[in-house]
Amino acid sequence: MSSYRPKTSVEIPLRDSTENGLRRRLSDLCIGVWNLTQRWEELNGTSARLLEKIINARLRLLYARQNSSHRTGGPISMVSIRDEDRLTLRKDEKIETIESEDIYHLNQEERHRIVEYLIVETENLTMLLEEEMARIAGKLQRALVQLRALRKLIDGSSDDIIDKEVKQRLRRAEEIIPDVLAMYRQELEAKRATLRDLASYDCRTIFVAIIASWNQQPFINNALLNSLYALVV
Repeated sequence: MSSYRPKTSVEIPLRDSTENGLRRRLSDLCIGVWNLTQRWEELNGTSARLLEKIINARLRLLYARQNSSHRTGGPISMVSIRDEDRLTLRKDEKIETIESEDIYHLNQEERHRIVEYLIVETENLTMLLEEEMARIAGKLQRALVQLRALRKLIDGSSDDIIDKEVKQRLRRAEEIIPDVLAMYRQELEAKRATLRDLASYDCRTIFVAIIASWNQQPFINNALLNSLYALVV
């Protein structure tokens, strides 16, 4: 199973400028939020590749178990692994591939090795989600707090200090950034639910849905990201 298509992230460096304090703070805040979304894309790509390897390993166990059940007189569930089901497991730079039309068998040592691999990589995936990606959601929350503080500061300043462009940009940021935070929170919860499903089910169809959901990120609104990008360029 191979479905991941990496996205290219575009981080924007903070600018050296002679902008006044409020304008500069607003600019840095918007750039910081944008860069967090790009860091999320990088992590989503890394985690998607890891998830795909985990699912491939789970499929190896599933197909071997189904084949064993057939050979021992259990329910007939002959599994022929064709091109669209081609599986690859990478470990220590070694690649093992199940060729088309093979019926896969695992001895006890091979099964044990795959289980150990799954334990380690599932922990790694969980750490990526709960530490790195959850941290981004936390930083977006702090950015929203900073935005509200900036609003209070601007409201408390005299009108002749704050130009119309800064006020307009602030209003746009107040419309966009809360929605950005909300969508990443939703996507984070969706990914957590995905990992619960991965632990609860042992079915190729569900595995396909899991990797598709992880890659496509249904709660990430590209139009909203485009609006955010317009604030920083």
